[in-house]
Amino acid sequence: FRKRLLEERSCVPEKEVVANKKAQGCYSIPWNGSPFLFRSRGRKLDIYVPEAMLEEKEALSYAILHESVHQRHGDIWWAYLRNFLVALYWFHPLVWVAAHMSREDCELACDAAVVENLSEKETLAYGNSLLYVAALPFGQKPGFFTVATNLRGSRSQLEKRIWCMRQKQNKHQWITACVVIVAFAVGGCGLSVSAKPNY
Repeated sequence: FRKRLLEERSCVPEKEVVANKKAQGCYSIPWNGSPFLFRSRGRKLDIYVPEAMLEEKEALSYAILHESVHQRHGDIWWAYLRNFLVALYWFHPLVWVAAHMSREDCELACDAAVVENLSEKETLAYGNSLLYVAALPFGQKPGFFTVATNLRGSRSQLEKRIWCMRQKQNKHQWITACVVIVAFAVGGCGLSVSAKPNY
C-alpha cells in the first residue's frame, strides 16, 4: 500500500494547503475514498486526499485542516494501539467494541478541535464538507470492524458528529445568554437604593 501511494501520488499545490503548518506534505491520489493521514516514509506524516476533492476548494481546505488536527492530537498512535490490541485480542468482542468507540471518540474530538475557533458560518461550511466527503464514491463503506479513523463514516456517525457540532453552537448561545442575565442582575442590585423607613 505504501509503495502504491509513493508511486501514484501527486503534490497538492502549496496555495491549496491552508491548514496547520505542521502538516509535512499534502498529496492527491487517483483513487476514490476519504482523506487520510499516513506515515509514508520513516517518521514523516503526510495527508492524502482523493483527486475528486481538488475541484472543491472549501471542502479540500477543511479536509486538510481536519487531518492536521488528527496529526496534532497524535491520533495515528492511538490507531496503532487499536490495531495492535484488536490483532492480539481478535477473539474478544469487548475489544472490538472498545476499538469502535475509541475511533468514534477520536473523530468527535477532532471535530470539536476544528470548530473550536470557527464562526457559526464556518462551522456550517465544515459540516457541509463532511457531507461532501460522505457523498464521494468510496466503494465499501467503513463498517463496525474498521478501527482506523476516517473523515467519512456511516450515516448515524455523521448525524452524531453534526449534532455535536450544533450543540457546541447552542452551548455558546446559552452561555452568552446566562452571562447577560447575570450581568443585568448584578447591575440592578448595585444600582438599587435602599430606602430607610420614616418613624
